[in-house]
Amino acid sequence: METDLHYIFVDEVSMLHSNFYKILMIIKQLKNCQIIMSGDFNQLDVVCDIQKYNYKNSSILKQLCDYNNINLQTC
Repeated sequence: METDLHYIFVDEVSMLHSNFYKILMIIKQLKNCQIIMSGDFNQLDVVCDIQKYNYKNSSILKQLCDYNNINLQTC
């Protein structure tokens, strides 16, 4: 049974383990869907991540979101 996948919403992106970025990229490429991510990178680091990497400015995050970025300045 084939299902249509148009969007994937990811909350708390700053807490994603590095493996999830890879998995999301594979899904995006296979299903040609849009990924919408939200979160605050000024929080605690990811627990037990093998890579200590700044995903806030990473190319994989930009690719996952089709190079779209909105930063809230005020509440």
